[in-house]
Amino acid sequence: MPVLAQAPAGAAAPRFGATFFQPLSDQDKWPSERWSAMLDDLAAVGVKELVIQWSAFDNAPLYGEPTKKSPRAVPLLDKILPLAQERGMTVRLGLAHDSAWWKKVDRPAPVVEVYLRRLEQDCLRVAKELHARFKAYSCVKGWYLPQELDDMNWNGPRRAMIIEHLRSLRAGLKEIDPGREVGVSGFLNGFIPPDAFRVFLRDLMADTGIEQFYLQDGVGVRKLSLDELPIYMDAAASAAREAGGVLRPVVEIFTQTHGEPVDEQPFKAEPASIARVEKQLTLAGRYASAGIVAFSLPEYGLPSDDPLTTAFYAGYREYLRRQR
Repeated sequence: MPVLAQAPAGAAAPRFGATFFQPLSDQDKWPSERWSAMLDDLAAVGVKELVIQWSAFDNAPLYGEPTKKSPRAVPLLDKILPLAQERGMTVRLGLAHDSAWWKKVDRPAPVVEVYLRRLEQDCLRVAKELHARFKAYSCVKGWYLPQELDDMNWNGPRRAMIIEHLRSLRAGLKEIDPGREVGVSGFLNGFIPPDAFRVFLRDLMADTGIEQFYLQDGVGVRKLSLDELPIYMDAAASAAREAGGVLRPVVEIFTQTHGEPVDEQPFKAEPASIARVEKQLTLAGRYASAGIVAFSLPEYGLPSDDPLTTAFYAGYREYLRRQR
């Protein structure tokens, strides 16, 4: 069994210092008060960092005004970044997201290789536009790559393919802005042994220069149980240390109710119980040298018209109160 890192005596109880946020074009209809309330509610529970999962969704920019070149653009980031800066939050900007990622990487290797080159070009184009538009914002601390990695698609010969894609993309981002770090996320299906995962992640971070790896705990989608998770988290922490990078534990605060593998309906989820999330936080806290990330408070854990998300927020605030 792995030797788990222990929190130092007197350390604060594990809590969320960051959260993912998934921007969608229809949020452009939100009034300014709703954006302010979202960030105020996050700040009230100690969240100091937003990881914006993507800045372009299927070639639709979520920044700037519509143009002939980008008729579907909506200025979401133009609304979020000033509010984050005012509140002293930091932001990591996701790049180009392709909603067909999982289908496209499940094709023959030569086709996937061409697809990854095109995706790299899309991400670098978005990064250049974001840098030009928001370079004055000191709150923007890094880039985030929206394409999630798993332990099934990138084994064998394809491992070299994804590492080369990420290495080239990281190099291109360094040319655009050498001061900003890069992060990518992943999850596990328990498909490979923990030590094999450690080697994969160590090589990926060392060979690409990517500084941060966000490891989703998979509890919300039933990928791994709380009993299975520690040995993989320990392997990931070791890999990040060996590569000179940082592990960012991601706690899934939802429970999947529909979608594969539960059923054949579209994906749907609801807020998890606070009791379960407390256990996830305790585990994540053993590895959270750079803080714990929620997936995701804006969707599943803030006051809203949904009584379940409102109840989660109240429960989480009570958890924080009890830990003082």
